[in-house]
Parts: sequence; C-alpha cells; structure tokens
Amino acid sequence: MSKKKKKTQTGNVTPLPRDLRASAFSKSIVLSIFLNLLLCALYCAALLQLLTGIDRETMFSTSDSLTYLNVGNWLFDRTPTDDTLIRPFFFPLLLRSALGVFGIRGTWFLQFLFWAASINFLFFAVRKQTESILASFSSALLMASNLSYLALTLHALSDVLSTLLLSILVWLLVRRRGSLRDAGLHRGLLIVSVLSAVVKPQYLGFVIILLFLVFLLLDLGHYLRKPQNILVLVLILVPLFFQVGIMKAKHDRWSISGIGSITFKDYFFAQGYAETTGIGIQEARERIKKFTSSDMREFLRRHRAIYLRNFFGNIAHNIDAHPTFLAYPENKKHHAFFRLMQHVNRAYLYAHFAFFFLIMLDAILLWVKRSRDELALIAVLSFVLYFILLTVGISFWQGDRLVLPSLPVWITLYTTTIFHLKKHFFEYFEVSW
Repeated sequence: MSKKKKKTQTGNVTPLPRDLRASAFSKSIVLSIFLNLLLCALYCAALLQLLTGIDRETMFSTSDSLTYLNVGNWLFDRTPTDDTLIRPFFFPLLLRSALGVFGIRGTWFLQFLFWAASINFLFFAVRKQTESILASFSSALLMASNLSYLALTLHALSDVLSTLLLSILVWLLVRRRGSLRDAGLHRGLLIVSVLSAVVKPQYLGFVIILLFLVFLLLDLGHYLRKPQNILVLVLILVPLFFQVGIMKAKHDRWSISGIGSITFKDYFFAQGYAETTGIGIQEARERIKKFTSSDMREFLRRHRAIYLRNFFGNIAHNIDAHPTFLAYPENKKHHAFFRLMQHVNRAYLYAHFAFFFLIMLDAILLWVKRSRDELALIAVLSFVLYFILLTVGISFWQGDRLVLPSLPVWITLYTTTIFHLKKHFFEYFEVSW
C-alpha cells in the first residue's frame, strides 16, 4: 500500500475536486447574499416600528453607555475619569473612533454590522454542523427575531460586540471540532483574549482554560520547539497585557477590571445582606461599605442557603427578564414588542431547562457510540453556555441584557443536540427493525 493511501486512511480528508469546491463556494455566496437581504429587511421593518430611533439621546440613554464614552474620551483626549476602573479599553476605543469620524449614525452602523455579522457566523456554524439549509436559516432567523438584541444596536453598549465575538468562537469550534492543532487553539484563544478586553472580565476564565489546554493537550516539547508559537501566544495576549497595564498605571491594581468585585459586593452580597437584615438594598450597600473580604466570607458562610437560593434565582430571573431596550428610554417604550419578548424570554427559560437533560442524554449516547469529536463539541459548547449563565447569577435589575450574548452559543448547541438525537433515534429503530 502506498504512503499516500495510508495517509488518507488514517483520517486525513481527501480534498474536493476544484469544480466541486468552486460550486460549494458559489452556493455559500448565494446563501450569504440571500441571508443578508433577509436580515436587512427584518431589521428595517422592526426599526420602523420602534419609537427610539437613531439619535444621541437613545444611544447614550443608559449610565453604562456613558461610562464607555468616558473611557473613550480618556483614550483620545485624556479627559479625566475613573470609569477605567470598570470599563476595559477595547469597546470604548471602537465607540469613540466611530463617533469621532462618523457621528451617531456611524456608531449605530457599527453596531448594526456587529449584529448582522454575528448572525452570519451563527448561520455558517449551524450549516457546517448540520449540513441543513433549513436548520441554518431557522437558527439565523431565531437569533435575528430576538427584538431585544436588535434594539440593543441603538445603544452604545458592548453586548452586541460580545455576541459577535462569541459567534466567531462558536464558528471556530464547529469548524475545527476534534482538532487540537496549534492554529485551532490560537484562534480560540485570540477571540477570548479580545472578549476579556472588551467589557466582560468574566471571560478571563476562558483564557486561563485555553492556555491550560495549549500546554496540556499539545505536545509541549514540540510546541515550544517552534519559536513562532511563543511569539503568536504573546501577540494573542497583548490586549490583556495592555488592559492590565492601564489598570496598574491608573489604579495601581494588577487586574483586568474592578467591575467583578464591585458587582459582587453591591449586587449579590448586598442582596443577601438586605434580605437577612430586613432592610432595603440601598441601605444595605451603605452598611457593607466597611466590610472587608474576610467579613463578607464569614457572612456568606453563615447565610449560604440564602445566597445559593438568590444565585440560582437571579439566573432564572435574568433569563426570564423584561426586555430592557424595548422600554428604554421610558417615553419610547414599544408595548407590543415588549409583551412579545416577555413571552419569548419565558420560552427561553423553559428551553434551557429542557435542553439541560437532552444534552446529557445526547452526551451519554455519543459516549456509547465513541463519537469523540461530536462529544467534544457538545462538551465545549455546553461549558461556554453554562459559564455565561452561571456568571449572571451575581447580578440583577439588568433585564435580559446579561444573557443576550449567549444566543449564538445555545442556538448552535441546541440545534446540534436535536440533530444528534434525531440521528440516534433513526439508527436505533433501523437496528431494531
């Protein structure tokens, strides 16, 4: 047997003929054009119904959007601000750049491009995974029809960009499932490195885990013998190094951001303290200002049952939450869209609950069938999804904003699970018959 034949039989995929590759590429272009025309039509139809419009009042109507703008102004004009303590640099940099060159409409258009691109990456991830055009369009339209996510493009908040980056991460995971080569891990690490420097320091956990995978799953000696690997790794982590440098120089703290500790103390800890002492949340925040870390740990230990109940209750409430940006500013609330998304968010909560058990069933069947690549993909997507959902347990009063970035993750995961279970079902009955 020739070496070429042996190589093909050990798992390397034989390249498609040139004419078939050209045909597949042409089909992808046609599907992409049709999808984006559909997205533009859907977006314009919804935008014409919304009362908010594209203006500065709406774009910077939230206190959070103003903090991003303040950090952007500090980056460009050195305008004094302490918001750098809670807002990493990357989104404020993009926001201020778009605002300075193109104005409010340029800022909106940047958000719109993020929105459309995130749905495109989801579409091609599902198409790659299921090889079904129907499933791909259904998944894309499910995400596009989330009116809270659509309305979010009218606000200068980083969540749309975070959703785009997670869509790219999902696409990479699907595209390179089962592959632990340098390039696959490097690309995934780059996405989560930027994610951590965008606004959500919670994604720093992804960076640590992927770094662990780089050195655990790859042949470390082989990896380190390639000098370009070390250089690439350093370049990938540059956004994090830059953000840590800002925090150290400006606030004398070796960290990515202070938002995590502030949210934990002023929201989660204050929530439990207010409940146990019978006072309001604002008074609780005033009282706990003097609490040290050891004081909080001791209080948490003594009232762990209450905090555990609040933690999982917050997760459920953040999923089944009111659609914030369909009612903000208050004088521009769209009542019909608001009521519709309340029902949709309730349906999401039920779906998350049901699919938790379906995913476990799928994982068991994949394990029995030794489908390692598919099992690995399900495991990684599940980890990303539940990591996001669990981290929102320490916050509240944010509406459905906190869970919107998980849209591409759970849509891909649940679609994949349905296709797996369908395949298991037909294989079982074929064997039984």
